[in-house]
Amino acid sequence: MKWEKLHQAFDKMTKQTSITQLNTLGLKFCRQIISMYEYRIYINQLMHNGDELDLAFINGKSDISDNESRIVKEMALGRKSIPSHFEEQGVQYFCVLNEGSCFALFAFKVGLENADISRINIFNTLITIWTNQLSVLYFYQRDNLTGLFTPSIFSDAVNGNTFYSDQSLEDDSIIKVEQDRRDDLHLPSSHAVVLIDIDDFKRVNERFGHSIGDEVLIKLARLMEISFRESDLICRFNGEQFAVLIRYVSKRSAEDILERFRLRVSESNFPRIETITVSIGYTMTLPGILTSELIDRATRSLNHAKESGKNCIISFDTVAKIHGDGFGNSMLEVGEIELF
Repeated sequence: MKWEKLHQAFDKMTKQTSITQLNTLGLKFCRQIISMYEYRIYINQLMHNGDELDLAFINGKSDISDNESRIVKEMALGRKSIPSHFEEQGVQYFCVLNEGSCFALFAFKVGLENADISRINIFNTLITIWTNQLSVLYFYQRDNLTGLFTPSIFSDAVNGNTFYSDQSLEDDSIIKVEQDRRDDLHLPSSHAVVLIDIDDFKRVNERFGHSIGDEVLIKLARLMEISFRESDLICRFNGEQFAVLIRYVSKRSAEDILERFRLRVSESNFPRIETITVSIGYTMTLPGILTSELIDRATRSLNHAKESGKNCIISFDTVAKIHGDGFGNSMLEVGEIELF
């Protein structure tokens, strides 16, 4: 890359306000810089601490040494102290870090020419910018009170984006490791888009004050963190409303997970007010359905749960059957369409 292009790359990286788009640009620019080398890129697809680093990109030979496999595993599990750049057995390793966890790992061999050394320095600068910007976005895209993600992160995830946007790299040779791993584990391809609302929360604030109300929100956030899986995405959506993306789950399993959570909340002790309940609305993802439509379906399901006496779970299937909306037939598998 020429200096002018490098400046443009650095400038674009520092102006990103979306984590997904930042990661997409970071991958694109890094791959351009090391395109003349054989390289491998490992990615923490769901960006959770301790999650696996999947092999996502290969340029050249795909031979991976036992030492590299060990390094990748140790770094994913947090067993290895993680520097941003190190070398082992002639292989250069560069890490994109956040809060001490490795989100992306680049592995490649370089020569000893001045051009190679210069390229390593430029690459290291780009990785540093990427890491710093990622830390800033993670800080500002978390809710100040609960520490959960904000709605913008949730919308990105519902839209199918995890670490990076497939659509932005559609011309590249991407290894579909996430799909392969799901197939190996026989995981469902569908997700559940869930909205959760605290019942009668306005009365809590009016009777006990906003400080107690805040304590209720914080405790509910902690209950959500221990009730849902690490691969699921939890956010504070709006006021006393929370959202969850339950990844790779069937409708029946989603219903079971949500019912366990509803019971856990109702049986938990909250400060001063002792108990609360929650109403839950959810919908399953379907190919071709926009993010805005999925969130609207979850919202309508939640509203129906509130109107049905609260402290209950309503799926969009139920709402659709009552109001005659499409895609309400729960007998259909995700991805199937009833033509007649």
